[in-house]
Amino acid sequence: MVLGTSSGAGKSLMTAALCRVLRRRGETPLTGGGAAHKAARARSSIDVLPADQPMTSEVTLRQAGGSVSATIPKELARRFHLEPGDRVQVIETEAGILLTPFDPAVQQALALASEAAKEYQPALRELAQ
Repeated sequence: MVLGTSSGAGKSLMTAALCRVLRRRGETPLTGGGAAHKAARARSSIDVLPADQPMTSEVTLRQAGGSVSATIPKELARRFHLEPGDRVQVIETEAGILLTPFDPAVQQALALASEAAKEYQPALRELAQ
């Protein structure tokens, strides 16, 4: 799904670029818009969000070799069906750090977006102004 902050943000151009890259790879992109995307977002929200209130808790960071680790509280891990050895995606956002289940399809989509952004960099720069 391609989202933008406003009209004229370049969503259509980015979608076209991604579709072109996918077609060059011999794949058939799924496209749709408006109500189809809203329905898909509603379904995914129902699948992902817990039924009860969001949980917040303090986590202490620890040294783990050359990295820093955090322990996810048991109740939070239970609510999101996280098990030792599961993989999560770490995403830097304006608000902080977002942890989300690792999805190879998302990784592939991000790689495609990066490839399309490089190929259509001049047009995207124009749109950004």
